Amino acid sequence: LANTPYYSETDGFIWDDGESYGPWIGIANNNESEVYFVSGTNSDINVITISDSIDIFYDIPPYGNYFRFTPDEVTSIHSVEMTNSADYIIFPNPVKDVFSVKLKDKNNTSVFKTELKIYSSTGELVKSKLITNSDDLINISALPSGIYFVRLISEKFQSAPMKLVKQ
Repeated sequence: LANTPYYSETDGFIWDDGESYGPWIGIANNNESEVYFVSGTNSDINVITISDSIDIFYDIPPYGNYFRFTPDEVTSIHSVEMTNSADYIIFPNPVKDVFSVKLKDKNNTSVFKTELKIYSSTGELVKSKLITNSDDLINISALPSGIYFVRLISEKFQSAPMKLVKQ
């Protein structure tokens, strides 16, 4: 094929004519016979295979604007349990200024070192606090009245959002 690319660790993808093209964000498959990439502001995912020609690269910008990512060997997979809102209780709700969170794991023992995040109804993070014991109180007196959503995140789980009403 004319203009078949090759890869240089210092220059990225180089064509037979000596040009380098990007920006690319790509991931090669395990045997590197295909590269999946997104080019520039194009949100479509493209695939380059060994047999492809340069015709698919009609909108790629000039030299120096690329990134290349290759897959790494996976050594372990960490799963995070999603809990439902029944696994924790916010009280009082509605709340005026201060509320508590009661959180239980599957063995019905308290779970500590859990991050509590409060989001506005528009999705903006408005407060974050590390819960370290069952006596922690969350003060939201600085927040305006309205509807908020609370999420709890730890190494063991992530909660579904729970609605919190601030009076």
